[in-house]
Amino acid sequence: MKKRLRKKCRIGEFQEECFEVRFEVDSLLTQDQLDVVTDEFIDMIESRNLQYGGGGHYTWSGIVQGQFRGSATTDDRDAVLEWLREHPRILAANAGSIRDAWYGWS
Repeated sequence: MKKRLRKKCRIGEFQEECFEVRFEVDSLLTQDQLDVVTDEFIDMIESRNLQYGGGGHYTWSGIVQGQFRGSATTDDRDAVLEWLREHPRILAANAGSIRDAWYGWS
């Protein structure tokens, strides 16, 4: 397959990888406190040049991947999970394995 098609199809050297993340925030937080936790999470994601797609209110789930056609790495996954587990307002967190962001979802 030609390079142009591999890029368009996001395969080969253009494959993008991501991981799923799910976490639960303390339900006793006020909306203002919840906004602070959300802002802190987004700041941490962006500091690693990642992006998050998903959402929630007290239970969040979504996908983390690299910015601008980038990939998330195992180090990114571990850092995000560590940050979530160490945050005092987050009660539980887990993350899936690194996987292809475009193919193999059922």
